[in-house]
Amino acid sequence: MRRRYVVMVLAAILVVGSVSVASARGFGLMDKAGTRMQGCESLDSLDLTEEQFQAMRAIDEAYFARNLELRTAMFTKNFELRQLLWTKERDEGAIEAKRAELQALHEAMKELTQERHEQMQSLLTDEQRQQLQERAQTRQSMMKGMIMRRQAKGFMGARGF
Repeated sequence: MRRRYVVMVLAAILVVGSVSVASARGFGLMDKAGTRMQGCESLDSLDLTEEQFQAMRAIDEAYFARNLELRTAMFTKNFELRQLLWTKERDEGAIEAKRAELQALHEAMKELTQERHEQMQSLLTDEQRQQLQERAQTRQSMMKGMIMRRQAKGFMGARGF
C-alpha cells in the first residue's frame, strides 16, 4: 500500500513537472535546451557585428554589477525599515528618512536602467533600432490583446491585473 502511494506521488510530480516545462516553452519562456530566456532572442536576428555584441555585453555586465549593488542596498534598507516599523515606540523621523533612502535607491535604479538603454541604443544602427521598435510595438499590441481577452473572460479586474 505504501509503495503504491509513493509511486503515485512520484508519477504526479513527473506529470506536473512535464506540464510546467511544456507550458513554459509554449509561452516562449524557455529555449529548446531548457534554459530560461532573458529577452536576448530579439537581438539574435539583428545581425550585430562582433564589436556591437562585445560592447553590449560589456554594458550589460557593468549594469549587472551596479544594479546588484543597488538591489542589495535596497534589500538592506527594506529590512531596516521593517525593524523600525516593528518597534512599539515608533520614530517617525527615522521611518521617513529610511523611506527617503529607499526612494533615492529606487530612482538610482531607474536612472541606471535608462542609462543602460541609451548606451545600448547608441550602439545600434538606424536600421537595427527600427527593427527593435517594430518588435516592441508588435509585443505591446499582442500583450494588449491578451489582456483584453482575459478581461472579457473575467480573469482580470478592470485594470488588467
